[in-house]
Amino acid sequence: MRSLFIRCLTIAAMVLLAGGRALLAAPAPGEPPAVVVPSDALTLSLWLGRAEQGGAEAQYTVGTMYATGKGTQLDYIEAQKWFRLAAAQDHPRALWSMGLLYDNGWGVERNRVEAFRWYRLAAEKGEPQAQTNVGAFYIEGLVIGQDVPEAIVWFRRAALQGQVRAMISLAKIYGEGLGVAQDRPRALMWMFIAAQTFAANCMPNSDLQLQADQLARRMTFRELEEAARLGELCESSRYTMCE
Repeated sequence: MRSLFIRCLTIAAMVLLAGGRALLAAPAPGEPPAVVVPSDALTLSLWLGRAEQGGAEAQYTVGTMYATGKGTQLDYIEAQKWFRLAAAQDHPRALWSMGLLYDNGWGVERNRVEAFRWYRLAAEKGEPQAQTNVGAFYIEGLVIGQDVPEAIVWFRRAALQGQVRAMISLAKIYGEGLGVAQDRPRALMWMFIAAQTFAANCMPNSDLQLQADQLARRMTFRELEEAARLGELCESSRYTMCE
């Protein structure tokens, strides 16, 4: 079995090489264009061939490369073209990517109503990041009416797939009693699992750990016991019995 150190290095390298497999923010005004690496350009060329044949995964990958400037100059217009083609085939991450474009105004006029529509389509296909976005929209209550119970539904679905932002959102909701009865043991459970997930992926989050420690100090012994019981049940069931 590889050591944790080697595993962390491998994960870090994959994140750097793949650009996190997520869309990045637009470059700052006046920022020089990124240098196109020949090997990445070849990779894009190979994926383009598959994308032009109609493969949804290839279309999504090409869109991601244009959206991150990997193998080509960053081009959100071209990215949108390929994401839209993949989304037409119900590719979950392409649907989510379309939501990101509209949410941030990348290559399109910013339209958060349209962003929510795309996020919801992706969320219904099971995409955890989109589910987290949908939950956040329901908490925010600007584009769509605020609905905390509905937000919890989507955060739960994402959290049960290991989505850390959703876990942190659930912790905040239960910890502060936002639209639900305050439940500090459940809040601490989600904080702890989120912190563990960060650590397991070689990205320890000291701020989150500090928040968990501060919450634990305010809890009674019985509450801490309940948090431990909930966490053990959640982990032993592989996230199927966390709520």
